Amino acid sequence: MIIEKIYEEKAKKIKAYPCHVNRASNLGDPCIRRLVYERTHWQERLLHDVHLQLLFDEGNNQEKIVVRDLQDAGFEIYEQQRSFEIKDLQITGHMDLKLKISGDETLYPTEIKSMAPHIFQKVNQVLDFYNKSYPWLQKYPPQLLLYMYASDEERGVWILKNKSTGALKEIWVDFDYDLVDEIFCKAQVINEHIENKTMPDRIEDLELCARCPFRHICLPERDFGKGIIIEDDETLTEMIDRLEDLKESYSEYISLNKKITESVKEKDNFIVGNRYHITGKWIDVKERIQYAYKYWKKNIIKIA
Repeated sequence: MIIEKIYEEKAKKIKAYPCHVNRASNLGDPCIRRLVYERTHWQERLLHDVHLQLLFDEGNNQEKIVVRDLQDAGFEIYEQQRSFEIKDLQITGHMDLKLKISGDETLYPTEIKSMAPHIFQKVNQVLDFYNKSYPWLQKYPPQLLLYMYASDEERGVWILKNKSTGALKEIWVDFDYDLVDEIFCKAQVINEHIENKTMPDRIEDLELCARCPFRHICLPERDFGKGIIIEDDETLTEMIDRLEDLKESYSEYISLNKKITESVKEKDNFIVGNRYHITGKWIDVKERIQYAYKYWKKNIIKIA
């Protein structure tokens, strides 16, 4: 009787809301088609159940607790839930807060995320957000970077909380011009599809598609439940196994690529180790969109 009443109240929050912009919290989604659906077919979104709503509410409650803990520890909190907009790209969002550390005048954009214990244990650096087992984590880096961009700050921080033990950890991130450029380009692609009334290609990821709230209109003919066909294709299985191995090395690839970019920045037309010809130039993002920043674009050609 008591629990039923609570669940009934929680269920009232579960609604489909109009979405006419690119939300900063969604732009890290690997499926652009889904992001177009979010804006063009929002009213057809499959609604989550009350148990997931309980998780969402618990996350909000945990955020309030962390904010209180920060204040109790003497940190100053500014601009909680401040909204921002990047009009040309139709991007909007609101950040959790800005954090002021004693002796430092910077107001650091801060995102608070609560996590299940097994996920909390695995996320210790920025690259861990790209864990293929938890695809929703991929949304976190673009989200914080957009808040940093809107605040014109070079550093930001995640504060993570273990939902079970209450343990906390912090992960700092420096502004990533390459990734922000990718996010802006993704927003442009979404806007162009909406303007032209077209749809991006579907992605080939069964796990993501099975969880998508638009699967019934994107893939109406696909059955993810009973009756699914199991194929005993050894060659295909080996290829997919190899693909999974390559995914494991993706984090290392991102880390090395960033280190190489830093090493060759502002260097143009030279050969290293008698094996690679490296050129580069500054790319002014104003050439494509109306925002004042630039980044170094390198080009590496193997010559031996």
